[in-house]
Amino acid sequence: MERTVPAWAPGAVLALAALGYLLFFAGALPAAAQFSLLCGSGAAAVLAVLAYRQGQPVRLIAVSLFVGVVLCVAAYSGVLLLAAWPEVHPGSLAYTVAITGLAGHTGTVATTVLVPLPVTDEELLYPASSLENQTFGAWTTAITGTDRGDMLAFTTNEENLTDIDAGFYRFETEINGTHRPLREHLSPVVGEVDSGYLTVVAVDGLAAPAQVSFDLRLSTGGGLYHGIPEDYYLTGVDETVPAGAGPVTVTATVSRYQPGDPGESGEWVPV
Repeated sequence: MERTVPAWAPGAVLALAALGYLLFFAGALPAAAQFSLLCGSGAAAVLAVLAYRQGQPVRLIAVSLFVGVVLCVAAYSGVLLLAAWPEVHPGSLAYTVAITGLAGHTGTVATTVLVPLPVTDEELLYPASSLENQTFGAWTTAITGTDRGDMLAFTTNEENLTDIDAGFYRFETEINGTHRPLREHLSPVVGEVDSGYLTVVAVDGLAAPAQVSFDLRLSTGGGLYHGIPEDYYLTGVDETVPAGAGPVTVTATVSRYQPGDPGESGEWVPV
């Protein structure tokens, strides 16, 4: 005699699978937890088909499956949330300066390259001590005043010039949520454009004219707040200018990182 499968059986199996998933995960057995959900889902599907063939009400079978699925999703989501909750890391503040086109050229008594300073609320983003008297190859840094305001200077007395590859980094001290307003920018700001603003760079002291390329990157934020990414911003200057022409206006573009859907990469969108 064929045994009757109750209409509630598929949902009950899924509920047991969800319970097993939680127990196995709590016991640090993630593979067994996944296996529990997989087997439970297969068994529930078989029982649902058998119950239907035996004439059990379709509505009751559907309700049973729905409740079971909800329990499984709740268990899975709860585990993900608990696993991600301890992940709290403040963001970072990174300013990188890459200047090319200098190598192979000749300098005079002192060659100086000026780039904007990273600031927040008109204060330096880094302690002055971490910006001044830093050495990158033959170049030494200093904060110097100009008619446009304070700027970061790279200076060398070497006759045979080299390109500049420098970076300044620090971590933020705290994080209070995933939303983070943009507080940082490159100074001086001498004008406004769509999705950014205008700032200045300069190269002085070359023995002969040259084209010099500036690649400046200021990235801020990007921490984790209970496993969820914090707002992440990137300000960039990517331009080639004539050396020896005094301060040259360049465009700084500002973007925010937009995470993609699961399994997809994100993209930078203009602020």
